[in-house]
Amino acid sequence: METINQDIVKYSKELRLPVFRRDFKELARESAVQKLDYEEFLLKLMEREYDHRLENRKKAQIRNARFPARMYLTSLDRAELPAGGQEKLPVLE
Repeated sequence: METINQDIVKYSKELRLPVFRRDFKELARESAVQKLDYEEFLLKLMEREYDHRLENRKKAQIRNARFPARMYLTSLDRAELPAGGQEKLPVLE
């Protein structure tokens, strides 16, 4: 059994499946307790990998957008705003 686990780790590294590698043992135990069949186990494992990649993709898109640093109303210089913007901005104490 240990060589099987080692092979799973080896192949998941090569295929770049970090969540698969991290969660396969835990999910296999859970699936055995819940008496899930192999296809359901595999589907859950693939869903976790997919969700992780989707989350990483969103984070990368935000990073790549190179948005300016977070700004807060308290750090805003009202004098630099156009007249219409100055009037609409609430006065902060």
